[in-house]
Parts: sequence; structure tokens; C-alpha cells
Amino acid sequence: MDRREFLGTGACVAALAAGGCVAVGGGAAASGGGRRSCPFRIGVAGYTLVKFSLDESLKLLQKWGVTEFCAKSFHYPMTASASELKALVRKTADFGVHLYGAGPITTKSEDDAKRAFEYCANLGVPTVVGVPAEVVDESKGWAGLRTSRRMCEVCARLADEYKMDFAIHNHGANPKTGNPNLYPTVEGTAKVLEGLSPRIGLCVDIAYTHADGFDAAAVLKRNAARVFDVHLRNIAIADNGSSGAAADAGLIDYVRVFRALKDIGYSRVCGLELANAYGEQNEANPGADPSWVPRSLGYFRGLADAV
Repeated sequence: MDRREFLGTGACVAALAAGGCVAVGGGAAASGGGRRSCPFRIGVAGYTLVKFSLDESLKLLQKWGVTEFCAKSFHYPMTASASELKALVRKTADFGVHLYGAGPITTKSEDDAKRAFEYCANLGVPTVVGVPAEVVDESKGWAGLRTSRRMCEVCARLADEYKMDFAIHNHGANPKTGNPNLYPTVEGTAKVLEGLSPRIGLCVDIAYTHADGFDAAAVLKRNAARVFDVHLRNIAIADNGSSGAAADAGLIDYVRVFRALKDIGYSRVCGLELANAYGEQNEANPGADPSWVPRSLGYFRGLADAV
């Protein structure tokens, strides 16, 4: 089955018609009214809701039937005390939402890394999504950072100490949308991690991987042992991993991606990361539309069931 065939299936039509309001467990509701088992779950990465408060975000997640959410510091402040974070976790649970991870968090020193792990321990999440970086030029901000094997070693040691997983997020090799010196690709990151603890791995951003010219399904299969998180969104511009589109209308063939996830036995969460649905329409973000988010959730749920 390819993407065109999937778009004609009952699972897809039902999921899209639901507008993303079918509850998330394993996969989506099957077309026959029952449920099929899917080893991974569809959630939402926190950055999708960067324009919303935590209360607004939780109401939206509840409306969409989302039960898995990756925390970001604009919703769960890193400056908050342990008791304050635990209170926010309780509030989140009251909406039927579970925090499956936190980040991405940029760590530029050992102290940064310790704070990140302590923060995640207070949130009670099993996975830190991060970017262990070396500062080359502080004045350039994000562009002044680069990949750091030393910081990867620090984060690997802390992952073992805290008994958490640490997943490095790739942000693409295109200098217009990412930092080509800072974990631009999954394959390059995997090489940096060679010989380190099995607790340090990858958060595979499918859109950036595709935009850099890689076959995302093949990348997942080659690096299966270190895939700890997956970020989903479709794109409208072939070489721009930051561009946005509804999942069923973009350029990425997610049927192949989901088949690969099934083949490697991926059993964690795939988080929708689509903040530009709420952005302004422009050349890099044509047709921005808030409906992309529930529409994409519906599509991915249906696809998870069908695959």
C-alpha cells in the first residue's frame, strides 16, 4: 500500500472526518469499529503549541483526544521548583494527558546538562530530548553552536546516572532553516554517538531528514537501536524542513515511514511538531492553517492503524 492507496481507505477517511478527536491509545480506530494494535503512539510535541498557554494547550489536547505530550519550558518552566513542576504535572494528568518527554533542551555545559536531567526527573519523564552543544560564538546565538562529542559524553553519563534516555534532535543541514554545524542529520549524529551508552540516542525529525535528501524510512532502519523519539510533520517545500503542510497534503510519504517504524519495533511516541500551522502565511510557510494540527493527528492515527 502506498500513500495514494491509503488516502482511499476507510481508516483514513474516518480519521480525517473525526478531525483528530479520536482518542489516542495505540493506533487509530479501525474502519470496522474495532481497534488494531499499533506498537507506537501518536502524541504532540510541545513546540506545536508555543503560541498557547499551558491551560489553553491542555484544553486543545483534551479536545483532540491526545494523551501524550512532550513538555517545553514555556509551559513547564525550568526555573520552577520541584513542587511547582509536580503541581503542573498533576494539572496535566487532570486533563488525561501524560508527559512522555521534555525538550528539546540545549545544554552548553555540564551544569546545563545536570539542570536538564534534574528538571526532567521532577517532571517524571523517561526521556530528555536535547541538543548537547559547544559554544563557538556566543554573539551568534543558535548559529554560534556546534556538535560536541564531549557534551554527548556528559549527557550519556547523566543518562546512566538518572536512568533516563537522552535523544538528540536533528535540525537540518540547510543554513536557512537550521544550523549545519549542530547535529544537522541523524546519520551524522549517530556517528558522534558511537561507543557511548545505549541510553543516549536520537530524536528523529522526519521533516528535516527528508528535506536534507535522506530516505527517512531507511534512516530509521539503519539507526533503530538509538531511535528514542520521532517528530512528525509534513512539508510544502522540498528543501525546507521548517515549512508546513497538513500530513495528508505534503511531500513526505509517511506510509513508508510508518512501515519502517513498525518494522523496527518502535514502541514509543511519535510527536506531531507543527507550530507553523499557527504562524503567518509567507513564502516559507504557504497556506498556514490551524486546521493542519487536528487534520494531521487524524491522518497519522489512521495511518498507524492501517500500517
